[in-house]
Amino acid sequence: MKTSVAVLAEKLGNNCSVWRSSTGYALTLEGIRLWGDQLGEARHDALWVCDPDDAEQLARAGASVAVACGEDENADALADRLFAKSGETAEILVAHTKSANELANRLMDVKEALDAWDAALTEEIIARKPLQNILEIAVKQLVNPVAVFDETSGLMSYAGEVSGDYQETIWGVVLDKGRAPVGYYTAEERTQISANIANSAVPTIIRPKRSPLHENLSLCINEDGQVLGMLAQVDLLAPFDSAQISLAMHVRDRLGEMFRTTIAGQHHRSPIGHTLRLLIQGDTVEERIVRYQLERKSWHINDRYCLAVMPLPDNSDSPYSNPYRAEIMLAYPGSIVIDQDRYLVILIHLDQSQPTASREEFIEMLRHRDSQDIPCGVSDEFEFLHARSAWRQARIAVREGNGNGRKGVSTYDDVFFSDFLHQMEQTTPLDVPLHPMALRIAQSERGDEVLSCIFAYVMNGCNVSRAARALYMHRNTLEYRMTSIQQRWSLDMNSMDEDELLRFALSCRLLMQQSLER
Repeated sequence: MKTSVAVLAEKLGNNCSVWRSSTGYALTLEGIRLWGDQLGEARHDALWVCDPDDAEQLARAGASVAVACGEDENADALADRLFAKSGETAEILVAHTKSANELANRLMDVKEALDAWDAALTEEIIARKPLQNILEIAVKQLVNPVAVFDETSGLMSYAGEVSGDYQETIWGVVLDKGRAPVGYYTAEERTQISANIANSAVPTIIRPKRSPLHENLSLCINEDGQVLGMLAQVDLLAPFDSAQISLAMHVRDRLGEMFRTTIAGQHHRSPIGHTLRLLIQGDTVEERIVRYQLERKSWHINDRYCLAVMPLPDNSDSPYSNPYRAEIMLAYPGSIVIDQDRYLVILIHLDQSQPTASREEFIEMLRHRDSQDIPCGVSDEFEFLHARSAWRQARIAVREGNGNGRKGVSTYDDVFFSDFLHQMEQTTPLDVPLHPMALRIAQSERGDEVLSCIFAYVMNGCNVSRAARALYMHRNTLEYRMTSIQQRWSLDMNSMDEDELLRFALSCRLLMQQSLER
């Protein structure tokens, strides 16, 4: 692996070495070479180990040098002079050692250990080993505890010997609950972290106000602006040094290769989208992971949510045939959009504090789309962990609504009786569960009108006035009809117990639905 003078100086021990570099946190040095007169031109990707006499000439040529100096020499002054001679473009390391040979041997040992570490890390990644295994290797060079948050699933893995005083640090909660504490970062700190996502090449180092003696480092693992994961560390003795940041960035890049190949073709713009997919498929999801993901958006498991689904057309000319184009075109502010089984799924969080973020408003937004030719189904309100039931409701709303000739949006309320009727018909003949009197009335002339009056009357507590309003009918007209109905069919609904009355009313409604579909 490539290295830098910052990493080499840390491994040698900062008490015996100083360094200067213009490369920041980048690892640029391919190898360690002992300088000799027989070697011609100096390669710029190597660190040349030499005596002070040769160092100035190499520095002028722009080569990176490691210089052995005596205990009585001023290492800082020598490093500054050589760095200036290089035009401040090279990497300079000055160490108190007996000779260049001794320094070269020590540096080569350090480089060999780093190469072996990187090889082991890479081997685990290529073998697709669990993150925990990979981090147990990573922590051998990353001296502070290290964690990886897999943004596509919300999983958190960490490694390293946990020691020291973690109270009032992010790690005190992360190691206990598996997630960062809600509200740990201030708004300004969250803004800084968000800015880091847009520029993943730069590490984010934050010293939270709650723990001023500690620093948190975070590095985004992303591809084309999509965050795949997050590498995080905490330093108990702030500040982070350049060596640790450089090594952390190296681990981040290695993990990035694993994430990009492992998750290829299954990218989600939000980890909540991935969890939503798992719930829809009936997979097991850890509640603590769901809580962590939702709380990052200030959402909660027990909040109210609503699902809408739209079938993706097979017609390639349709702007919605490609799920990713459809996501962009149909996403609503604050929504989570995924595609599942050739359906586009839109999840909306119903914020109780905002009247505009209601199910009714969501349905109106859907109805005012330009694409009214595409059927759309909307579920009832639900809690997040019940997403599978909502997914079924929304699909039923599409199927039943489209089958009944509806255009645009159908809610589960709209199709409940149609779905209930079809499910009953698949298991038993309707003359078995339905009330016999309702069946007789349905077969008579103008039976639908009679069933409609009876259903409204029962559902309004056998109150003629309320039932008449529900039917948009004059009270006296309905009262006359109900008297005639009870006399003709020898009905005494006042003598029916609650169970029979409910069965009778439900039978009337299902038979009305059956008549509508003929």
